[in-house]
Amino acid sequence: MLREADVARATADERARLAREIHDGMSQELWFAKLKQARLTALELSDEARVLATEVADALESALAEARQAILALRPTEGASFASVLQRFVADFSDRFGIHAECTCDPAADELPPRVQAELLRIAQEALTNARKHADPTLVRVAMGKVDGGLRLTVTDNGRGFDTDARAGSGYGLRSMHERAELIGARLTIDSGKQDGTRVSVDLPLEGR
Repeated sequence: MLREADVARATADERARLAREIHDGMSQELWFAKLKQARLTALELSDEARVLATEVADALESALAEARQAILALRPTEGASFASVLQRFVADFSDRFGIHAECTCDPAADELPPRVQAELLRIAQEALTNARKHADPTLVRVAMGKVDGGLRLTVTDNGRGFDTDARAGSGYGLRSMHERAELIGARLTIDSGKQDGTRVSVDLPLEGR
């Protein structure tokens, strides 16, 4: 029990350190770039240059939003349950990007080790980011519940979907989600079809934990 407590504390400390690095490093650099970009758009620019400046502004705003989401995933409120952290995370996504999002979470997820919880949050973040960037959905549902002796995390959207065979193994985001699932002994599957939405599922067995 003492070793488990030490591991949990070390994991939480590492998550907090990474969150600080993102906040104090990348986020600050992005804010600086955004300020410089704002000064650039105040100048007289050609039509083509103004279009490019607007695209840069949109990209910076998107990067800042993703950095904030990463900080939320890595540094949840101290003492908060996994369910409350996941719900806050999804609510922030909905408010920031104007996409209706729903979230349910079984209390059993609170018993998972901190490392497993952190990886599940990062997978959820990546799935939500992919939906926002590529699927153009109007509704996203995030759920964590018991199934067949384990727990299953699902992120479902009603967006335009994609051909999973054509995209198999491609894209850093998809690879990252698969790798994170493997790290915690889970299995990740993606069901999608053109104009048929996308469902990302992470099945986590509980036996032996």
